Amino acid sequence: MTFPNKENLCHVGTPWALANELENQIFSPNATSTFGGSNPITANGVFYEEGNIYRVTGNPFSANAADTTDDILGGIVIPAGAFDVSSRGLIISAQGKFGATANNKRFRIWVNPTMSGQTVTNGVISGGTVTGAGSGVLLLDSGAQTGNAVGWGAYTNYAKIGAAGSNTQYSQSQFITGTTHGGITVPLFPTQTESAVMNFVITGASQTTGAAADVILNFFVVTGTN
Repeated sequence: MTFPNKENLCHVGTPWALANELENQIFSPNATSTFGGSNPITANGVFYEEGNIYRVTGNPFSANAADTTDDILGGIVIPAGAFDVSSRGLIISAQGKFGATANNKRFRIWVNPTMSGQTVTNGVISGGTVTGAGSGVLLLDSGAQTGNAVGWGAYTNYAKIGAAGSNTQYSQSQFITGTTHGGITVPLFPTQTESAVMNFVITGASQTTGAAADVILNFFVVTGTN
């Protein structure tokens, strides 16, 4: 008998979108289409599913408070067990601007830091501060920056490596302030517990002056890749 592929399903009245999804799920779970017409069963012929897990935009969305601490500008909780297959991971992008001051400013991206005063609603972390890396890892640190009303961007890749349940990951990051590229970090290999939730947050600080809104977040997106 003829296998019920997408064309056959459409012929009997199945909506195209549903037929496409059914074919993808049958031939290659977590794959949405093929590259160059390749067989979706071959590893190099598959576009694996990916998309926004979390995305916010604002003018501003958030900013550091009038203190010298690492204030949480945005964050997300990744469910336990999400990092179960090698190369499954996250692409984290955060962008904004510095306040119109010559103060020292800093932004950082963390996984599983020690947090205080934060609120978690439906997996979204807001408010509060990071008091240290704790059992987590500081993935990106801009260091002291003095840009006056210039833009900034912070970008981190975080992915599972190795066998399922081995608690082994990879991460690498880079940042830009104004027209200056801050370079890329050396690869990090965190060993966060994969059977537990993972908290990813970005912080901003006016670490010397304590001026509010020295680090402003306008855009924050976390993309999941299979």
